[in-house]
Amino acid sequence: MQNKKELRRMMLSSRRSLSSNERNIYSQSITANLINSNIYKEAAHIMAYAAMPDEVQTNMLLEKILADGKTLCIPYITDLKQGLMQAAIIKNINDLVIGTSNILTVSDNNKHYLAPEKLDLIIVPGVAFTPDKYRLGMGGGFYDRFLPQAFNAVYAGIFFSLQQVKTLPLDATDVPLDIIFTENHIWE
Repeated sequence: MQNKKELRRMMLSSRRSLSSNERNIYSQSITANLINSNIYKEAAHIMAYAAMPDEVQTNMLLEKILADGKTLCIPYITDLKQGLMQAAIIKNINDLVIGTSNILTVSDNNKHYLAPEKLDLIIVPGVAFTPDKYRLGMGGGFYDRFLPQAFNAVYAGIFFSLQQVKTLPLDATDVPLDIIFTENHIWE
C-alpha cells in the first residue's frame, strides 16, 4: 500500500487530467445526484465548500442551497498550523474572497459562524475515496478535526469516479463519510 503523500500526488495528477468540459459535466451530474437525495432535501443547515479549479465544481450547488432557502456555510480556516476551521455562514457566493491557502471563503470583516452541532449536512471534498467511504484529503486534517464536532450532520463526500481506490492508508483520526456521490454512483 502506498503512503498518503505518494497516493495524494498520484490521485491529484489523475484528477487534474480531466478536461474542463469533463469536470463541468461530471460536476453537474454529481450535484444532481446530491440535490435529488433525501439527505439534501431534509437538511436545513448545510456546509459545503467553494471548489478549487480541479475539484468537483460547487458553484451550482452553492447557488441551489441558497435558492432553496437553506443556511449555507463554508469552511473558514481559523488556525492553519493546527488545522482548525469553522462553519462560516454565507448569504451570497459573490461575497466570497480569496483566503488562507488561496481558498475562497468569507471576508474577515463579514464572518458569522454556525455551531458545528447545528449542521445537518456537510459536503466534503477529497483527493481519493474508497467504497467503504473513507477519504484522502489534502493532508491538513481540517475535516477530520471538524467533522466529529458536527455530530448531528450527515457527512457526504463528492468525488469524480476516477478518484476511487480500493484501499487507503488510514490513521486513527481519519473520519469515514456517511455517503459518497460521484457522477455515476452513490455509496450509502
